[in-house]
Amino acid sequence: MWILNTNFKFFLSSVLLFQLYSVCKCSDDLKRIVGGSATSIANIPYVVQIRQDGNYICAGSLIRPQFVVTAAHCTVGLRPSQLIVVGGATTLAQTGVRRAVSKIIMPRGFSMNNFNRDVAVLKLRSPLTGSNIAPIALNTQGLTTSTSLRVSGWGRTSENASGVSTQLRTVIVPVVGKSRCTAQYRGYMALTSTMFCASAPGRDSCSGDSGGPAVSNGQLSGIVSFGRGCAQPNFPGIYTSVRSVRGIIQNALRQ
Repeated sequence: MWILNTNFKFFLSSVLLFQLYSVCKCSDDLKRIVGGSATSIANIPYVVQIRQDGNYICAGSLIRPQFVVTAAHCTVGLRPSQLIVVGGATTLAQTGVRRAVSKIIMPRGFSMNNFNRDVAVLKLRSPLTGSNIAPIALNTQGLTTSTSLRVSGWGRTSENASGVSTQLRTVIVPVVGKSRCTAQYRGYMALTSTMFCASAPGRDSCSGDSGGPAVSNGQLSGIVSFGRGCAQPNFPGIYTSVRSVRGIIQNALRQ
């Protein structure tokens, strides 16, 4: 399937860029939290940075001291030795607490053709602990259109912004009905049972936010996955449903 003029919500390494262009015609715009506000890691201590060869590429969520949940597309083609996870840092300039990654666990058969089951678990070489670092529980309940989600990350603040946000940002977005969202994405991407949609006028996640958390009722409910542009009126952001991939995550925790 080809996705025309689509801006996915992550920063592309040369490997990822090659793979993404093999399945879609993407613009070069790369983006972040839109319509949100700056926040401190003290308010959302489960959010972590994922860095490839020292450079920020995606966000993630600490779910156990030694395990981080992120998006599978953030890790495609990468080796554990290329990644580090940074916790306890509000800005990209802060050192925070850093841990090497020992293992990348993702669903067998994950494909960037359809982004189904877009989840990966990173096992750290040692527990990530320290000031402003705390794990978050996984969602155990379903989502409805009355559910509001807190989405956080270091992605771009507008579709045409240049460079990443150096400051952690957060935004509140409501869940969008699946049937409506499916119709809006028809011809661009077939939405699967592991996905849900969320956004509001002028508010959305964006490139650079990939892998980051969508939280409701204090639980990790979604993982930033992809979208067509950022805060586009007819194209909500697409998230991986944590409830739908909970078994994958729990199996990874046993490794």
